Parts: sequence; C-alpha cells; structure tokens
Amino acid sequence: MLGRVKLRVVLASLVAGQRPALHPRATYSPMKILVLRFSSIGDIVLTTPVVRELATQLPGAEIHFATKPAFRQLFEASPYVRKTHVLAGSLTELVAALKAERFDHVIDLHNNLRTRLLTARLGVPTQRFDKLNVEKWLLVNLKINRLPLLRGHENRGCGHRSRAGRPVKEPPAPPGEQQSGSGRSA
Repeated sequence: MLGRVKLRVVLASLVAGQRPALHPRATYSPMKILVLRFSSIGDIVLTTPVVRELATQLPGAEIHFATKPAFRQLFEASPYVRKTHVLAGSLTELVAALKAERFDHVIDLHNNLRTRLLTARLGVPTQRFDKLNVEKWLLVNLKINRLPLLRGHENRGCGHRSRAGRPVKEPPAPPGEQQSGSGRSA
C-alpha cells in the first residue's frame, strides 16, 4: 500500500514540475509500472527524465515502456527500463501481451484515444499527462491564450529546488544582459 502512496507523491511532484520529496526510510513493496508514449521521437526523448525519476525515486520498481517499433531502441538500452513493448500489430494484440505482465500502475504520457482505449482494457490504475490540447487549439485558432506560464524544458522536473527540497537561487545573468525588467541595457 505504501508503494502506491509513494508512487502518487512521485507522480504529483513530476506533474507539478518539482523533484519529489520522499522520506528516506520509507519502505514499500516493489511495483510494476508501464509508461506509454507511442510517438513522436522528440516527445519520446522528453519522457526519459520521467522514467529516470521513477526508477530513482522508486528503487526496485520494474518499469516497462510501450512505444512503436521505430522507437524501440531508445529504451532497450536504458538502465531504467526493464522491458520495452511495441505496438507492432493491432491494439488488441498489445493489450493481451500487457495484461499478461500484470502491471500495478500505468503512466500515460501520450493521452490520446488509442492510449485511453488501451488503459481502459487493461483495467489498471492510470495517471495521465495533461497535454493542454484545448488550450493549444484556442491559441492557434482563435488567438486566445489560456496556456499556463511554463518554465523552459531544461528546468522542468526540478522545479528550481535542490534535492533537499530547498529553493535554488537563479543563476546570474550573462554579462551584458539585464537582471530584471527595469531599464534598458547598454
């Protein structure tokens, strides 16, 4: 049970853009976790910090990754992924193979119709990543910006905090650039 609580803390922290702060002496039973992301290569590469944090924060957890055949090699060499599953044939074939694995939890980083069908058929607790599709559509098509302010991709996942959970000071601006928005630089 503590394993599920710990997983929720890790996932909530990752979604919030922070490093998880877990009690160092907490124990749990190892879990079997499936991470879903079928395409595209850039988005799949951006999932690697999530997989790394899961493995780091949940030692002993068995992490599997499901993707398309073209991206299989990205995770087969990963020290954090125990097994890679591919959507080579039909979704029904993949569901059958995944059901046999008996996962404790699924993390859906794709969050589309196909992955929703897959997770519904698996019947396993699932955490989904909100891709803000409605907000992106409003911005592109109607020029209405409802997107939240996001940090640069290099800072996501660490939330400007040290591993101890204390805020990290912003690095100084490079020479010749402004520190704040007051006035113009020469």
